[in-house]
Amino acid sequence: MNDAANTANSLLQLVPVDTTLKSFVGTMTADNLKLLVTFFSGGALGSVLTIIYHWIRGRIQVMECHYIDDDVISRLPMTTNEGEIHQNIFSKQFLLKNTTNTDHKEFKVIFQFDVSAKILRHTDTTKTGVDRLKKKLLKPNEYSVSIRNFNRGDEVKFIFEIANITEDLVNVTEDNCIGFKVKVKDVRKARIKSKLTLVEKTRLNPTQSFISTNVPATEVAQSYIKTEYNLLKQTNDDFNIDENIDLEKSIYEIVIQPSESTNYWRFGIRFSNSTLIPEGRLNIGMPLLHLTKNLDQNWLGLTYYNENNVPWSINDKILIEKYNKTAVAMKVSTSFDKTIIVVLSDQIELFCHEISRYKFGKISAWGDGNEFSIKCIIKRKEKNTK
Repeated sequence: MNDAANTANSLLQLVPVDTTLKSFVGTMTADNLKLLVTFFSGGALGSVLTIIYHWIRGRIQVMECHYIDDDVISRLPMTTNEGEIHQNIFSKQFLLKNTTNTDHKEFKVIFQFDVSAKILRHTDTTKTGVDRLKKKLLKPNEYSVSIRNFNRGDEVKFIFEIANITEDLVNVTEDNCIGFKVKVKDVRKARIKSKLTLVEKTRLNPTQSFISTNVPATEVAQSYIKTEYNLLKQTNDDFNIDENIDLEKSIYEIVIQPSESTNYWRFGIRFSNSTLIPEGRLNIGMPLLHLTKNLDQNWLGLTYYNENNVPWSINDKILIEKYNKTAVAMKVSTSFDKTIIVVLSDQIELFCHEISRYKFGKISAWGDGNEFSIKCIIKRKEKNTK
């Protein structure tokens, strides 16, 4: 078939037509096909189609930035080794997707959070690896990243660890680019979401005399997979749950409820980077953190042995002065290069502690020869792997 026929058939692929019309085109002469091509490409209809085509191609495109996950690391004030106090710490994850119809050579994206917030850690993941992008903090609450060779359909994931959030505000702005705007979409999984507010960049300008009257951001209610155990005194005293907790894949909340007759008990987690965690409470390279309840004391405490099996300089940290056998929860997760353990009772945070990042943990309970019975509910939430 000549060039005119090829062009006509190509044009017919752009609009829905039935097989009869296509067969008719196949029987047309070259001259008639040329007329048809002229009508579509050079006639009045062709001009209209050309205008519509260029309008679609030339309009401002939308590049979507999906807000995919968040979590509360701590609501308790924490003091760093440098003496700096953080009122709270949250983690947030975003996924930037090139949803435009153009490949982009280079541009910048700026993330900005609450005026009072401080970005503690940040990381990016692209198809080429982790932390391959050029980025910097413009201000304590403002992060800028340069993205190059961002083709249609490409994605880059951003994870932030942020302290001192009071209003949960965010602004994501494109920079050093033309032809598109970044739009944030909240696509977190169906659950009770924290109240994230998308604002204009001027709202986050610290030079403005804006005073917050909002309460701190509310904790996100997670969807967990639950497993229940009844921990009892064994022949060798210790009760070890066979299955390790996998901190690389999941976030855990462990609820501990001693029975009314249990007056002396320990409940703890040994941390390791290997799935093979040997018997015994203390092993070099495997720190141990456990709850402590003694016979002759009313308080509930916390004991910690580091990777060298050295305990805190204090005997025990007292969590509850007058403990009446209420349920206690331990939230365990990893963030960047650390493992975070938070202890709660009645949804009130009692303690937050950070250690080096570990991949696995072994849950145990014991009574040092005393009878004990502890109901344990392990609630596991898979990390967002998108």
